[in-house]
Amino acid sequence: MAKVVNRKGRRISMFRPPDFNNSDLEFRYENGEICIYGTAKGLKAISDACLKLISSPDEGHVHFDKDLSPVKLSGNSKTAALAIFS
Repeated sequence: MAKVVNRKGRRISMFRPPDFNNSDLEFRYENGEICIYGTAKGLKAISDACLKLISSPDEGHVHFDKDLSPVKLSGNSKTAALAIFS
């Protein structure tokens, strides 16, 4: 685990790298921030989901744990959704 510090140099947590052996994305909520970690395949899936919602806003939203097959969330990931509003 790597030491994570804030802007004042104070330790705020110990970073646990995601395990992407059988997954592509991990969503975390740590220290008041939403953190998104991914492989190239996982981050591309997020990008593709954004472009799909922009071009077809009537779809409304995407659930990352259900709608991005074959991309998988890690076992430690929070679930997440992406929505478009106009």
